[in-house]
Amino acid sequence: MSLPGLGALGNRLSRRPPGESAATALDGNWNLDSFPDVIALPTRRHWKLDSESSVCDDPTCKRGFSYFFRRHHCRKCGNIFCDWHSSFVLPLDQDARFNPRAALSRACHHCFQEVKVSQTRHNSHSSASTADDTQQTTASTPMMAPPAGATPTPPRGPDRAASRRATPTPPRGPDVAASVPRDWNWSTF
Repeated sequence: MSLPGLGALGNRLSRRPPGESAATALDGNWNLDSFPDVIALPTRRHWKLDSESSVCDDPTCKRGFSYFFRRHHCRKCGNIFCDWHSSFVLPLDQDARFNPRAALSRACHHCFQEVKVSQTRHNSHSSASTADDTQQTTASTPMMAPPAGATPTPPRGPDRAASRRATPTPPRGPDVAASVPRDWNWSTF
């Protein structure tokens, strides 16, 4: 079984609006030699216990969890969020650190923005020191956090089409369902 949009993600940092593939938030030509090899999926040792959170951990949201409003752990910080505030993805290594070699993992808005700012600063510093280089990293339209209860809107027009054309499709890995470990503990049950 495969989920549309996840297997063909060409973006390394993104937000996944419902029914859409990931919208570009930051494109990068990463120097993969500066990142260690990834040996496993992100750890869950730092995850907050389900029983410790009855509402979304985002400070602007007080959505309570129920059968219809599920809890989702951010793979980076381990806190628990509603679907809206945990619908970002980041490539995270076995220690839950940013690594463009890693598989995409669910992340909260705060962790996504933190990595985005960090990588934008790093890339700006790199491109300023190598201004003569033709391979420079550029940031696309910044993503903004939606107000609580807002309906997401996907990018429209030429920006969306240009983003899809400019982003190469990575080699397809195993189906998403096959990537879930056997001992996985779903945080909604």
